[in-house]
Amino acid sequence: TDAEQRFSYLSGRFEEITGHTPEVWLGRPLSDFLKFESDSLASWVANPEVKTTPHTPLPCSYQSASGKYCLCNLVVCAISDPTGVCGYRGTARDITAELENRARIQQLQQYDALTGLPNRKHLQERLEGRMESVQNNPTAVLSISLERFKHVNDSFGRTVGDQMLVEFSQRLESFLRTEDFLARHTG
Repeated sequence: TDAEQRFSYLSGRFEEITGHTPEVWLGRPLSDFLKFESDSLASWVANPEVKTTPHTPLPCSYQSASGKYCLCNLVVCAISDPTGVCGYRGTARDITAELENRARIQQLQQYDALTGLPNRKHLQERLEGRMESVQNNPTAVLSISLERFKHVNDSFGRTVGDQMLVEFSQRLESFLRTEDFLARHTG
């Protein structure tokens, strides 16, 4: 960018990643495209902590040409001449897919992939927390086993069996109060 943080150069990958043509953005303020968590690019670059660690990423977001909200990390350094800062140079790395994948992994660690219900690990953590904080509050655990379910899978296939489990879990959820907790213990 130039000293006023207007785009002065965009690489060929800009359009490939964002869907925007560089010609539309050249000369426009960086803040029209990227939204920063901090006040501004200049205040972030002036931060003493950032100056001592020059490759500190600046979290920011943008909207792709298709309208998708995307997250990125911007690594920036100030370009100076004898009169002071005359511009900024940097690279942005889109981290949207990485963050979505990380969130999906965290989801799978706590929830059953088929039904979306909390899994055994989540159930155990919830019960342990409940037992530690009970203090004369009654707690009940109900376990439901679907007898002869293997017969459904063998006779009609796993797809039908999976559909049955999803439907069963949704029906059970419809009967729960907000303070109740439903989980899939096996699977």
